[in-house]
Amino acid sequence: MWTIPESWRPPISRRANRALHLGIAFLMTAWLGLCALVQPEPSGVGTHKRFGLPGCLVCRVTGMERCPSCGLTTGFSHIMHGRWTQAGAVHPAAQTVFLLWCLLLAYCLLVTVLGANRIAYEVPAFALLCTTGLIFWVSAL
Repeated sequence: MWTIPESWRPPISRRANRALHLGIAFLMTAWLGLCALVQPEPSGVGTHKRFGLPGCLVCRVTGMERCPSCGLTTGFSHIMHGRWTQAGAVHPAAQTVFLLWCLLLAYCLLVTVLGANRIAYEVPAFALLCTTGLIFWVSAL
């Protein structure tokens, strides 16, 4: 099995690792809570504006009407209200992204409880996930 060299591992204590993952889990749970509190925008995009957030930066910069990630907050809001079908109609990846979100949240809580220092393994996995997501996102343009 491939292991990360000791020199690549960030110097972080078990306590700091737990706090980091607890903080991430808190933010992820807070976002789900906000999505549950707000009613989804009927147009399918713009639910995040109800939180006081600005419009889509990608759309403003590129001039696109709707970028590949537009509608995910609305999709999450539909899911938090139990409307999985409407979430899929708003954004085709809403259910998949939501399930991945929940898996990541569960992982963060597990690391918080167990205190396993796995950051060195998370960095390459996160980089691979971001790269793959970016490729799919760009291909949807």
